[in-house]
Amino acid sequence: MTRTTQLAFILLATFFAIDVTIAQTIVSTDSDARLVTEPSGARDDNNGGNTITGALIGVNTGSVDNFMLYEFSDLTALQGQTVVSATLEIDVHTGFSHSQHGSDQDVINLAEIALTNQGWVSGTGTISGSDTPADDGSVSFLNRIQYNGSGQTEPWLDENGQSVSNLTGALTQVSTASGWNQGSAPAFISFSIDAATAQRWVDDGLAGFVMSTTDNGDSRSRFNMMVDGARIVFDVISEPFEVMPFAISTTRGTYVSGGPSEIGSSDNDDYRINRNGFDVSSITEFECAGISPTQTPSSIDVVVEGAVFARSNVVQTIEAFDYDAGAWEQIDQRNAVRSPAPDSVVVVELTGDLTRFVEDSTGEIAMRVNFTSDNRRQNFSSNSDQCIWVISD
Repeated sequence: MTRTTQLAFILLATFFAIDVTIAQTIVSTDSDARLVTEPSGARDDNNGGNTITGALIGVNTGSVDNFMLYEFSDLTALQGQTVVSATLEIDVHTGFSHSQHGSDQDVINLAEIALTNQGWVSGTGTISGSDTPADDGSVSFLNRIQYNGSGQTEPWLDENGQSVSNLTGALTQVSTASGWNQGSAPAFISFSIDAATAQRWVDDGLAGFVMSTTDNGDSRSRFNMMVDGARIVFDVISEPFEVMPFAISTTRGTYVSGGPSEIGSSDNDDYRINRNGFDVSSITEFECAGISPTQTPSSIDVVVEGAVFARSNVVQTIEAFDYDAGAWEQIDQRNAVRSPAPDSVVVVELTGDLTRFVEDSTGEIAMRVNFTSDNRRQNFSSNSDQCIWVISD
């Protein structure tokens, strides 16, 4: 097989050539959620409606809208990880009953607070049924930091760091979910987050979220959410990556059986090549190629498992292709294990500038495995159970 990548295989390789393990990392809110209410007369409280059990989102009996704020700023546990998806889960107060309870025809909105507002203060005071304005530097509908007496009030900011008149100017819609009918509340509500958005939070940071409702037109869209139960479940790729071959070719000897799927896993289902004692060459050999998940790997291990069926000694040589030099580089050589002994597993850690083993444009990586008999008249077969790369970003 030449080192000119067969493009027909590349698309397939992106789907099955990398054996990825998915792990979950759960991040909880920094503090209890806070309710803010759009101004109506003197009303501009930071958490009006908060109770020991929950807080009501949606239009309240005073015909003003309530917004629930959740702060998520510490994502350090995810730094450097690759996110494939995420879900925001918010616990629901399941026993809530109210004449203005929403229905499954209402929409619950999830919006992201612009990162420029990171560090807003949720506040510690509990305001139960009163319209007391925020006065402790905590968040309000109008300001991310509010004092009505002494202290520096700070407005909400848009994504460019410009002051906006209220909370809504600092928001970007992220996801939606359906409401529910009274008496059928779920334990929690889930918002699906796409991989690109979740990865941005991990890489750049996060200020938090706001939850609100869109009424279906019947003026009943209130839902009671728990103030102390919110978390983001991140599905992340657990490194290192196991990269399986997407293409394999016999270059010396007589091909018998097997292909990329057989040599991609350790399952005693071998890639087999025979050598006849009358052959001019006393060698069996194959080349295989995979696709690296990164162009700049921090580590590459080449893993080769197998044995030979032979009466006398056979030498196994493993090579990696150097794309900078355009040549094969020997990375290991040893006597092959002869059946019926168990297969040997050889793990070779590549050294030096690892980018030379990854093709610049396609990410292709390649290895060559050679079996050479000491006896030129010997019949033997090479039986390779697994040949993969283990790569870290």
